This record gives sequence, structure tokens and C-alpha cells, in this order.
Amino acid sequence: MGTFANILRKVDSSGDRFTATDITMADDQCHSCTHWKYGTLNCAAFPKGIPVGFLMAEFDHTKPYPGDKGLRYSPKK
Repeated sequence: MGTFANILRKVDSSGDRFTATDITMADDQCHSCTHWKYGTLNCAAFPKGIPVGFLMAEFDHTKPYPGDKGLRYSPKK
């Protein structure tokens, strides 16, 4: 894991979800998804915090993920 990933893991105090809103997201699907809540690390699928693996571009959210309420990545138009 690179430095950015280590910083993200250190900031994560809730186990597998981020609650901090003052970090820069990795080049991932989240920031280009219609479900993402701009300026936060939350989305419609994960209102209590997007799982770390998505923020670090380790997971592909075009596939089901536990707890995502059936919502998947949907690119902004």
C-alpha cells in the first residue's frame, strides 16, 4: 500500500468506514457517481460512510456489496 492508503487507514476510526470529510479521495468511482454526496464521504448506498475499499479504488461497485441497499455505481451524465 502506498502512502495515501496508509493515511486513509490511519484516519479511519470506525473500523471499515470513514467519517472524516477533510481528506482527498483516491481516483475511484465514488466521486463520479450520481449517488455520491458531494463534499462528504457518504452516498445513498452508504449514508454512514463509504467503505474504505471503495475510496481506495480496491473495490468495483458495479458489483453487489454487502449493505449497499441494491444501489450500484452510476456515472454522472
